[in-house]
Amino acid sequence: MSRPLLKALVMGAATILTTQACTANAVSDSAAAISVVAVSPQQDDFAACLNQGRDANNAIGLNLSYNGVKLLRAYAVSVQFQDRDSGHQRTQLSLYVGDDIRDKDTWHTTVCGVSPTTDLATVRTQVDMMAFVDRTYAGPIMLRQSQHLVGTLEAVDYAKGLNPALAQVFARPASSVDTGNLVPPNDPSLPLSIDVAIGEDDSNTPLLILGARNSGAAPVLGIEFKTSYFDHLTGKFQRSVTTKAVCVVDGKLTALAPGARWVIGERKIPISADGALDNYVITVDAVSLADGSFLGARKSLEADELRGIVEGLQMARMQHAGS
Repeated sequence: MSRPLLKALVMGAATILTTQACTANAVSDSAAAISVVAVSPQQDDFAACLNQGRDANNAIGLNLSYNGVKLLRAYAVSVQFQDRDSGHQRTQLSLYVGDDIRDKDTWHTTVCGVSPTTDLATVRTQVDMMAFVDRTYAGPIMLRQSQHLVGTLEAVDYAKGLNPALAQVFARPASSVDTGNLVPPNDPSLPLSIDVAIGEDDSNTPLLILGARNSGAAPVLGIEFKTSYFDHLTGKFQRSVTTKAVCVVDGKLTALAPGARWVIGERKIPISADGALDNYVITVDAVSLADGSFLGARKSLEADELRGIVEGLQMARMQHAGS
């Protein structure tokens, strides 16, 4: 059954959808699939690109269909093609969030930014992420835009009371700026200091007790960093754990003010072969500021997840204020 009300958001590979990687929640659903076929552009495709402020001539069409028992609420599809004149490989992205998509639904969307000299025979598509109404996910979820979109969905679901698990990434305001040992910053330009103290749980398991202090002049909305563990005796890398943190007070995203501190949480410390605690290195990868800046190397896909969480919580707050 065709449902013409379905509309996809299509944008270039370097564009982020403003609306987490939450790959831990991703599940395999081999029974669900989106079929994508690239087709020559029609008048509606040219008009769609023109309405987006894009070159109306640089368009192709996509015919899509969905087969799956679960209702689909969002997806991300990458479109790779070879420019006939330059021979360069290029990528565009089709993102969709909107009306639920049902089994056997078919629809058409437009991809802008594709040269009219593109040979359709060279077009390759890849479904990177499918988000279902039951809040599960499928796909490799390897694109940054997919991670961003998932984070946004998770945050909006939390604001609706549908995703209490998101509270696992929440930090707590600290009543004091007294900290453990400050970790030398991997990037001194970032306005954030991580502090660490060693403690134990009730079972005498050693723990890293983590905090973060805003060492800059602008309020911080979210952070993402990696803790890497190395064998105490050999120095051999053991594993790494990525941590994302935002602060929500009374249901509202709350900034970390300059000079203030968050309690991030506790992490178990692995034990080396010689019985000593593993050595560790903490690397701050991303810092989200209240002015909209997003700082750091952002090497991890979870940095994009963090950005989605922050924007999703902000969006939910604005919707609540307007209701």
